[in-house]
Amino acid sequence: MELIELLRRVHPFRFLRGRHREALIPHARTFGARAGETIFRQNDVDQSVYLIEAGTVEVFDPRRGSDDVVTVIGQDRFFGEWEAIFQEPRMYSVRARTECRGY
Repeated sequence: MELIELLRRVHPFRFLRGRHREALIPHARTFGARAGETIFRQNDVDQSVYLIEAGTVEVFDPRRGSDDVVTVIGQDRFFGEWEAIFQEPRMYSVRARTECRGY
């Protein structure tokens, strides 16, 4: 699937005008992860916002143990926006619950 189609489905990007969605494309990179693979860790410094095209991820707080899942995020959703907006280190860790891919 093309990124533009994903952006048309994911809230809040679907409300952007077409030219604004298209302006995001040059800044996008693909990502993929196998089930159980860590996507980022708590305190990492990374300003990326992730869009899930397929699969699910789980957000967890390693201070409470790797089994303390805060939330599960699935297809056509996004994560990582808080740290990107406020330029903060990652608050939680995120790992793939299933094989996943996106941007």
